[in-house]
Amino acid sequence: MKMFNSLQVNIPLAEALEMPIYGKFLKELLTKKRKPLDDDTVDMTEECSALIQRKLPQKKKNP
Repeated sequence: MKMFNSLQVNIPLAEALEMPIYGKFLKELLTKKRKPLDDDTVDMTEECSALIQRKLPQKKKNP
C-alpha cells in the first residue's frame, strides 16, 4: 500500500489532453458507431494496436 501512495505518473500535458480523444475515437470504431473512411489514417502505438486486435467476446442474451 505504501508503494501506491508514492506512485507518480509523469506525462506531458499535451498527451494527457489527447488521451480522452483517442479513447472516444477507438470506442466509436470498435462499437461500429463510426465507420473509418478510405482516406483516413490514424497513427497508433503498440498498445492501441494490441487492444484493437483482441477480439471482443460475443454478447450474451438475457435468459
